[in-house]
Formats: sequence, structure tokens, C-alpha cells
Amino acid sequence: MKKKLNFKKVALAASLPAVLLLSACSGSTAPSEEAAGGDPYVIGVMTDLSGPYSDFSNAWMAGLRSSINAVNEAGGVHGKQIELMERDNASDLQRATTNFREIANSDALANHGNNLSNIIAALAPQADTVKIPMVNQTDVPQIMTPTPPEYVFSSEVPVTIWADLELAFAAELFEERGIDDPKIAIYTIETASADPYREAVIEGAEARGWTVVASESAAQTATDVTQQARAVVAAEPDAVVTYVVNITQAITAMNAQGLPTTVPIITQKQSGNNTNFEAIDQIGQEFYSLRSYVAPYLTDNPSVAQMQEDMKAAGQWKDELAGNEWVSHGYVEGLLIAQVLEDCGVDCTRDGYRDALANMKSLDTRGLTGVYGNSGDHRLVKEGQVYQWDPATSVPQPLDGNWITSS
Repeated sequence: MKKKLNFKKVALAASLPAVLLLSACSGSTAPSEEAAGGDPYVIGVMTDLSGPYSDFSNAWMAGLRSSINAVNEAGGVHGKQIELMERDNASDLQRATTNFREIANSDALANHGNNLSNIIAALAPQADTVKIPMVNQTDVPQIMTPTPPEYVFSSEVPVTIWADLELAFAAELFEERGIDDPKIAIYTIETASADPYREAVIEGAEARGWTVVASESAAQTATDVTQQARAVVAAEPDAVVTYVVNITQAITAMNAQGLPTTVPIITQKQSGNNTNFEAIDQIGQEFYSLRSYVAPYLTDNPSVAQMQEDMKAAGQWKDELAGNEWVSHGYVEGLLIAQVLEDCGVDCTRDGYRDALANMKSLDTRGLTGVYGNSGDHRLVKEGQVYQWDPATSVPQPLDGNWITSS
């Protein structure tokens, strides 16, 4: 039986500092002529505005531009406007390297981006060399552990913590169902980032006294995953935890091999988009996905409604963005930038910006995320919310208003 949905509203956090109060006026992210504080704060932004991953990145940029526009329209930070220096990586490392150097050689105080893991792995070490703060939406464990680079930060849940959050939710399901000695299977893509995820799942399962009965992986471009699906089903797991992009392909193959539809499959935002949810609902498989940012279609949440209004005011809203969680990522990134600049001071420098990031213990994201702040490891987001498909609304909905915290 599927876990019963419980639609609680996410409680809003305390009100924002004055600098972050958002207006519904229109405008752009460029500085206005009326700005009283002198030269604008320039923030470099690198992402894939074109190329195979541009849908995610353009949604992220739409949220970011809207958030910054609202701050600028409300008077900016310390009386100064914020200007985004946007550069398109097009998913190309050489082009991203050129963009990184251009931003590093400019007046930009920092380099924010929604970048692929291979780009981060190549460029993050250079951030320390040229001493420019770099904030990425993708966490690369090989870069961030055991000690993060001084100038590099992550604003997304790390893959190792995704593993822990998936196991934490699985533990709730096992307890509800009276499963005392759980058996789990792991299914991942074949990438460098999947390796630490798999290791974290195995370590976490062993720490809980569970048995990992299968661990399968497939290339991102694989067209046939029958062999992997057969191995998972043959192991008879009580749950399957995954780190994969094409989750619909994987579940279709497992279902064809006889996986009971009552075996829960748990994933995270990489594959937990609305399209996959709808397709998996047609299969009938019990399926859950963790998300780190509130979905932009949940307008019963006043902060989501305000975000949509700010996006419309900035000319960034499109109806098709309602199902794209990356919108919320970008919007919160704008709140982060504004708060860092506020803390850094009117004459902010790159080192000051880095220090403000390092000292940010808590950012008020207005209920759009769980706890958000640096606890010393330069990773700002570590909580997730569980979503399940809701036939009544034809979109995934959070099970409740709670955020799962990594152990």
C-alpha cells in the first residue's frame, strides 16, 4: 500500500531583512540610473544557457534574475544595485574555462553557477588560486571533502547526503511496515559522482544493520538495462534506492522483470521531475523522490506565490516553468547573493564575500528550503522533502511539511 499523502503547508520562516523585501515592480538585473550607492555589485554567473542541459539552467537563471530584479527594485543592497555578468558554458569545458577566466579577470565579486560536475571538478581548484568565491549548484564530493577549498561553496545537497536522506526515509517506511531486517538494492548511473553515493548507501545501510542485496549501475546513454533490472529483482529487496537520470527506464525494466509494485523506489531530484512521476504512476510502482527546494507550482505556499509574482514582474515567468524545481533553486540563489552582500558591507571585496559565505550559519529562504547555512563544510543545503504523485492534482506533492535532515 502506498504511503498516505498528508498535505501540510510548509511553515514560513521569519520575515526577511529589509534588503530582501521583494516588490512586484518590473525591471531588470542591470543597475538603474537612479541607484544612489555608486557602482553596482557585479556577480559572475556561469551556466548552460544553451546545449543539452539548458532547460534546467534557463529555469535556474529565470529564478535568479527575478530574485535579483526584485532586490534591485526594492533599492538594492547598501543603496547599490546588483548586476549579473552572465556567461553561457553550453556544457563545454573549454568554453566554461574561458568564462571562468573572464569573470576572474573582471570586477565580479564572485562566480555563481549551475554547472556540470566535470566543469566544477576542473575549475573549482582554480578558484582558490585566483581567490574568487565560487558557489555551485552541483556538489562534487571529490572537491569538497575531506576539506573544502577555501573559496568554493555548494548550494545543493551533496550526493553522499542524498544517500543518507534516502535511507532515512526508507527507515520510516520499514518501521511503518514492520520490516525488522531490511534488504535494499542500489541502482545508479555510471559516473564519478555515483561512486561516493553508492559508498555512502552501503556504509549507511551497514550502520543501520541492513543488508545490501544488489548494487547495479548503467551508463547514462544505455538503451537496454534489462540485465541490471533482472539482478535487482532477483535479489528481492524491500526497497530500491537510486541515483539515476532515466528513472522511468529503470523502473519499466524492473517492472518487466517482476518487481512487485509495492516495493518502494526512492530517488532524489536528479530523476524526480514531474514527467518521470507521471510516467511511473502509469506503471503503478510505489515511488518517492526527495527534493531540496520547494516546487514552484505549490502556490498555496505564500512564498511560492510571491516568487511567481516576482518572476512575472521581471518578465521571466513562463507557465511551463511551474513544474521545474530549478526555478526555486535560482530564486533562492538570488536571496543568498543579496544576504551575502548585506553581510559583506558597502565596500565588499572578494575576500569579504568569501568570509560572509563562510560565516553564514543561516539564510532565511522564506520556506523555500529546509535549513540553509554553512556548518563549516561549505555545503549550504543538507535537507530534503519527500514528494509522491497525487492523482487529484496531477503533480507530485510533499508528503508533509517536514524536511528530512541528514544524520
